[in-house]
Amino acid sequence: MSGDVNPIHLSTPSARALGMKGMIAHGMYAASRTLSEIADDASAPCSWTVEFGAPIVLPAEVSIWRVLDAEAAMSVRGVGRSGRLHFAVEHSPRP
Repeated sequence: MSGDVNPIHLSTPSARALGMKGMIAHGMYAASRTLSEIADDASAPCSWTVEFGAPIVLPAEVSIWRVLDAEAAMSVRGVGRSGRLHFAVEHSPRP
């Protein structure tokens, strides 16, 4: 989907050969899915940043935790079942 042919994203055997526990989700895929869920209007201008933590080893279930501030900016955390932080997204609408 992203065009990234890194073996850690292609299959469990190739990811394991490179030292991973299994195939992992692409970080930018996780970030873009998160943004598509939280943005009120996908076409509206915004600013966002993402920081990655623990890899998302597939199959996985990641919970999304949202915190709004007074200026409609949003912090979103992607947390796995074990409580490990997979990613943190900061999203702010632009005027």
